[in-house]
Amino acid sequence: MPPLPEQRAIASALSDVDELLTALEQLVAKKRDLKQAAMQQLLTGKRRLPGFGEGKGYKETEVGVIPEDWEVTTIGSLKPHVTSGSRGWAKYYSNNIGAPFIRITNLIRESIYLDLSDLKIVCLPDQVREGKRTELQNGDILISITADIGIVGYVSSLLSKPAYINQHISLVRFNNRIFNSKFIAYFLSTKNVQRLFRGATDQGAKTGLNLRTVRALEIALPPLTEQTAIATVLSDIDAEITALEQRHSKTHALKQGMMQQLLTGKTRLL
Repeated sequence: MPPLPEQRAIASALSDVDELLTALEQLVAKKRDLKQAAMQQLLTGKRRLPGFGEGKGYKETEVGVIPEDWEVTTIGSLKPHVTSGSRGWAKYYSNNIGAPFIRITNLIRESIYLDLSDLKIVCLPDQVREGKRTELQNGDILISITADIGIVGYVSSLLSKPAYINQHISLVRFNNRIFNSKFIAYFLSTKNVQRLFRGATDQGAKTGLNLRTVRALEIALPPLTEQTAIATVLSDIDAEITALEQRHSKTHALKQGMMQQLLTGKTRLL
């Protein structure tokens, strides 16, 4: 026990950090709500970004009411490359050298961007040709097809290459000169599409989706320029959320260090 004035000073310093942590948590929650509202408005065409949709009306479609200059199509009609990951690669796990191996634990519902905090590494022998089939590229869309179904991920430059996926994930690759895959990834993560994922689940011994079901999913597509504009707005919001979460993590680590120093007397306040 330090003297009472020092107790109060230490408690006040730590309390200030706790208040900052609470404020950051509230700000992250508010940004997440903002993102959900923006997705609901922009990905359905209820709200158009400046420069798009002047003088255009709306039409009733299989996926609901959308702008008349949008079209409804299936993933398969866009002629993507669709496949699933490789089985039995646990034997190739490596502790240090190798390529990232994406699993369902690397997909999160809060964001289309991958969580790389718990990343497995595989070191493939030269004769394993199976790797080429599922080798990831920037712009690929990943969808969990077993267990926790319908989690959508987007492969960005943050993931080092080569990288691969396991058998519980479907890979969907579009021609990015024709379609904006980031827009499609955001669209597939909306609540309405997530309900379709759950409704389309194959009923059997093991709950899951097959690749035919993935190809049959219906999506509403605006022109490519509008796809890109919408994806940019949502991506900017995601970047703000990520920055706030990183600040929260750093502040939490700072608090732990302060407690270790101040509550043991290793560091004394002025």
